[in-house]
Amino acid sequence: MFDNKDIKKALDFHFRATFYSQNAIDLLDNKVVLSNIERIQKIQTSIEGADVETEDATSIIEEIRVSYNLGLDPDKVDVSTRFLRAVCFCIPTKDFSFASYLLKIIENNWISIFTRGLIHSLLRDWTMFELDIRTSLVTLLDKYIKKTGSEKYMSLLPYLTVNGGYQLGYSIVNTNKDVSTCCDTFRISRNRIAYTYFSDVLTGYFEHSKDCDLKYVEKILSLHNNSYTDKRVISRLLVNAWKKKNIPTDLYDLAVKRIGDPSIGSKWVAPEYTTREERSLIEEAKRIMHVAISSKFIRVFFNSLCQDSARLKFWLEHVDYIEDFIVYGSEVSRSSISYKLDPRVLNRHFKVVTSRNENCALVLFTTDYALVEFSLSGALYAYKKDSNLYNLTVNRRIEKVDDLKLGFLGNLVDTEDGHMYMHEEGRMVHIGNWPYRLDRWFRKMIKK
Repeated sequence: MFDNKDIKKALDFHFRATFYSQNAIDLLDNKVVLSNIERIQKIQTSIEGADVETEDATSIIEEIRVSYNLGLDPDKVDVSTRFLRAVCFCIPTKDFSFASYLLKIIENNWISIFTRGLIHSLLRDWTMFELDIRTSLVTLLDKYIKKTGSEKYMSLLPYLTVNGGYQLGYSIVNTNKDVSTCCDTFRISRNRIAYTYFSDVLTGYFEHSKDCDLKYVEKILSLHNNSYTDKRVISRLLVNAWKKKNIPTDLYDLAVKRIGDPSIGSKWVAPEYTTREERSLIEEAKRIMHVAISSKFIRVFFNSLCQDSARLKFWLEHVDYIEDFIVYGSEVSRSSISYKLDPRVLNRHFKVVTSRNENCALVLFTTDYALVEFSLSGALYAYKKDSNLYNLTVNRRIEKVDDLKLGFLGNLVDTEDGHMYMHEEGRMVHIGNWPYRLDRWFRKMIKK
C-alpha cells in the first residue's frame, strides 16, 4: 500500500501552509477589490427597480382611472406602495387632468423610492409628454428632492428643466467627455441613452462640439436610435456646413442613410411637438439636401451619360427650382454611373426601360412642369402639368426613352422681329443663344 508520502511524491505535490497564505495576501490587491466593489455598485444602481419597471402597470392605472371617472377624491383612493412604485414608471403622457389626479395620489403616499421611477418616466417620455404634464412631474420631483436633500438627486435638478438637456450636452462638451456617458449623470444604465430626453442632450452636444467626426456622430445616433434626433442633429450639421460653403460628401451620405432621400417628403417631416425654429431648420436642411442630390445627378447626367457643359451649367444655375427628377435609361447606362451615386438615391431616381437604346432622359419636375432633356438629342421638351405627356413622364414604366418625345410639338419660344413669344408647352433646340431664351421662358413660366 502507498502511504501519504508516496502519494505526494508520485503526484509531485508539496503542500506548505505558509506559502499559500502568503499568496492569498498578495492576491488581495486593495485597488482591485475597491474597483470590483465600485463595479458591483454600478450594476446594482442600473438594475435598481428593474422588477418594478418591467411590471405591467396598465391594469393598476386603469383601476385608478375608474376612480377618476367616478369623481372619487384622490385623497381617498387606496393603492399599495408597491403598486404605486410601478405606476411611477408609467406616467401617462397625455390627458393632463387624469395625469394630475394620478400624481396627486402618488404625492399623498410619497416615499423616497418613487423618485427613481418618476425620473425614468420623465427621461423616457420627455418629448412625448404634454407640456403641462411634464411641468407637473418636474415640479413634484423638485419639491421632494429638495425636501429630502438627497445628494444623489439634488445634482440632477438643474438638468430637469426646459433647457436642462441642452445644458447637460454643453457641459459634456466643456468637460471633454464622451457624450455616450450622458446617462451616468442620472445614474442609469448607458443603454437608456435611447430615452427621448437625451435627444436634447445630443442636440446640444453636437451643436457646440467644434470637431464633429461623422463616424462618431453616426455611432451616437445609432445608440440613441431616434429619427427625430437624427433630423435635429444632422440638420444642424448641414445648415452650419452650408453657411461655411463646405459640406463633406460623408455628411450627405449620412443624411440619406439616417433620414432618407429629401424628395420623399415623409422622410423629413418633423413631429408635431417640434418647435417652429427647429421645423424651419429641418426644412432648410431638406432643401440643402435636395439641391445637393439634384446637382449631383445633373452633373453625372451631363458629364457621364453625355458630354454637354452648356446644359450642365444652365441646370446647375436653375437647380433651386427643381422639386424632383427621374432618369430613364437602359440597364447598361445605369450600371455605368452606379459607382458615382448612393444606391438608395439611384434606385429611386433611375428607372430602367426595356429598350437597349443608349439614349437616356433626364426629367426635371418643377411645380407646374416636367422638363425633359435627352442625352442623344439636341432639344428640351417642356410639358405642362396634367397634360398627357406630363403624366407619361411620371409613369415610370415606359418601354423606351423616345416615348417621352412629342415630335410635332411646336417651339417653346418663338422669335420674330426681335421679340420673343413664350408658349406654355413646346420644345427648345439647343442651338444659337438657347440659354438666354430658355432663361427668359423660365423667368416667366417657372419663377413667377
